[in-house]
Amino acid sequence: MTLHPLLQASCFIQIHVLAAILAALLGAVVLFRRKGTSAHRLSGRIWVLLMVITALSSFAIQTINSWGPWSFIHLISIGTLIALVAGIALAQNHQITAHRTTMRSTYAGGLLIAGTLSFMPGRIMHAVVFGPDVDGPAVPAGTTPAPNTTNVFVAIMENTPLWVWPLFAGLLLLGCRDRIIRPWQLFAAPAVVAALSLYNLMSAGLFLSAFAGFALGVVPGAYLGDAFGRRDRLAMREGGRIAVPGEWLSMAVLLGVFVLRYANGFVTAMAPDMRHDPVWLASCGLLSGLLAALVVARCRAQWRQLSPEASLSRA
Repeated sequence: MTLHPLLQASCFIQIHVLAAILAALLGAVVLFRRKGTSAHRLSGRIWVLLMVITALSSFAIQTINSWGPWSFIHLISIGTLIALVAGIALAQNHQITAHRTTMRSTYAGGLLIAGTLSFMPGRIMHAVVFGPDVDGPAVPAGTTPAPNTTNVFVAIMENTPLWVWPLFAGLLLLGCRDRIIRPWQLFAAPAVVAALSLYNLMSAGLFLSAFAGFALGVVPGAYLGDAFGRRDRLAMREGGRIAVPGEWLSMAVLLGVFVLRYANGFVTAMAPDMRHDPVWLASCGLLSGLLAALVVARCRAQWRQLSPEASLSRA
């Protein structure tokens, strides 16, 4: 480990790294300790300031150029700033559950996920922790060199349509806030997740192992979805609308679907033989089936909870 690469970097990178480290440490205390105290409010304001500095300073860092001077890292920064504004607004409106969920999600996405990406080979933090990159052994004549990890990852992100990111951000924000919805909207998010899970399955190819894994994942997914759906506290309001509290599970499932999609793209790009590996295909299929069945079974349990028959049975 050496600080030399960081000390030789621009002042914006140094400010960005320092603010991110302080935000990660303080955030672990703020988000998971006792809430509602004056110390929590003061620490929370400091944490928000550190997160704003971290996000804004990232726009002066242009080591990965996906779209002109910008990259997917800057999209994470934009999402972080939007989430911080939303979290503050929710706290001011006394929507504490949604506020807590939003801030925890911001901590996970803006610090943990983005921080993990900063340790990719070729980036400064990778050189700080693991030492400067050195040239690998010479590639024998007549063979193809292994693809560079950073280049493959960047290529995957660059080939992602831009509309995916606002859709992903919108679905995450939809799940973390208290809201009043129409009955059809209760089925919207499960339909999106189920469709994305099936798309992940189909994009892997029509292999028996993938479908077998998907079928195996449906069983525990349906059980977990039904259990979560029974615990949810939905309420029917006037005009047939439904009061839905903010929660974390929908965001976790959405994140799981997207991570699975990119994990498959990353692994198969690094090792093309994995496209036909039965264990890998079965594993991806199992996770796709689990997530799809979870959201569908949960939605079914929620709807049964709201039905007149369920109300009579609880009376």
